[in-house]
Amino acid sequence: THLKHKEIQNKEPCIITRQQLEEKRLALYNGEHRSVIILNNQSLEFSCAIGYTPIKPSLRTCVDGHTDLPTCISGEVGKCGPSPSINNGDILSFPLAEYAPESRVEYRCQKFYVLQGSQFVMCKNGFWTNERKCLEACIASKEMMKKNNVEFRWVGSEKLYSRTGEEIEFICMRGFHRASISPPFRARCLEGKINYPRCI
Repeated sequence: THLKHKEIQNKEPCIITRQQLEEKRLALYNGEHRSVIILNNQSLEFSCAIGYTPIKPSLRTCVDGHTDLPTCISGEVGKCGPSPSINNGDILSFPLAEYAPESRVEYRCQKFYVLQGSQFVMCKNGFWTNERKCLEACIASKEMMKKNNVEFRWVGSEKLYSRTGEEIEFICMRGFHRASISPPFRARCLEGKINYPRCI
């Protein structure tokens, strides 16, 4: 029992610096801006600087030298800045410098790209909901097909472009046989990558 008590006592405390408080627009609960040490498994309550509001619980606990500080947002609660940009895609509305709470922005991916998740993002509590991503298309490489001695299964289906999630079927070129260790001949496009089967 004495050993366990000693182990608990020896665990790292959390050191919160004045600089961290300033960066997060935080103060100690009594309004002070100073460095503080929180012992392991102990809690400390924070407050936001004047003009800011907490959106996460203000009481934080130190666990093995780590603690997540609360997040403070501007007193103009809810407004968002410019909508997140999206690679290989476009916003379907005129971009604004500032958006009202609950505003929605719609995205569309370029040709051969697939949108991951909903086409909308929403402004909530001053932050945009999960950013969207356009998943890359796959381009079947004739060079890689020749190197692995495979060709498209269906005659005339010279489909070089495939979207993420789509399947591409291959067969061995004439005179070659499936290698004993080969990826499946029905390959799935995954974010721009194709795992080509192999014939020898």
